Amino acid sequence: MIEGLIAVALIALLAVTVLPQLHPDAATGQDEQLRERLYVLRGQIELYRVQHDNTLPGVTGPLLDQLTRRTDRAGNVGEGGDHVFGPYLVGDAFPENPLTGRSDVLVVDKMPSAPPADAAHGWIYETTTGDLRAAGDADRFAW
Repeated sequence: MIEGLIAVALIALLAVTVLPQLHPDAATGQDEQLRERLYVLRGQIELYRVQHDNTLPGVTGPLLDQLTRRTDRAGNVGEGGDHVFGPYLVGDAFPENPLTGRSDVLVVDKMPSAPPADAAHGWIYETTTGDLRAAGDADRFAW
């Protein structure tokens, strides 16, 4: 019986030392999600710009509407034969920022040097350059 307990204790000891190394770090998972979402969102913003004669979304109309609904070449949202572009995002909102848990976008004319301290937004978008950044973390804000 004692030998059985020793064997169980050794297996438990091995499990405690090996399993954490097999389990991915939560912060690393958030980083990967954030990088992937930034890559996709920035790509869709660039696609909008190319299809709309070098005009960025959010300049001629509401950013969210222009990215989630159909538009004409001038960026007007609507239905019908002239509205052949988009939608660029699936659903009615931006995807959630894994750092803040929010999907709303703060639209600015000039990107701040650091994210707002209150983390009240998921994303920050600059209409003059099309730059999109994640709110909520100063280190990741520069991505």
